[in-house]
Amino acid sequence: PEHVVRHVPWTDALPAKTDRFTLPPEQSRGRPFRLLGIPQPIDVASIVPDGPPFRMVWQRQDCLVVRSWGPERIATGWWRTQDVERDYYRAEWEDGTQVWVYRDGRNGRWFLHGFFD
Repeated sequence: PEHVVRHVPWTDALPAKTDRFTLPPEQSRGRPFRLLGIPQPIDVASIVPDGPPFRMVWQRQDCLVVRSWGPERIATGWWRTQDVERDYYRAEWEDGTQVWVYRDGRNGRWFLHGFFD
């Protein structure tokens, strides 16, 4: 996700119908508006080892997950500088905050990567 970016002039409010980079509506809402520069490690509890989170600890705050969507697997190929294998989830905390978190497929650690503002 850190490498997927496209600069669009602010005057182009709506993409052209022929724009080959336009995401389908169900995916266009799947990326957070605020992406952290460096994903932050978090502690996560889930019912099954590779399942969606139901509780997170971020900055020493216990956050109960009331809804989650995912996973969406994002992986890079060997030709990139760093091999990435991540399962992303969109999660909503009980206070209404929606976050983008992922589990690193190489080591099983969880990270907070962004916020849906």
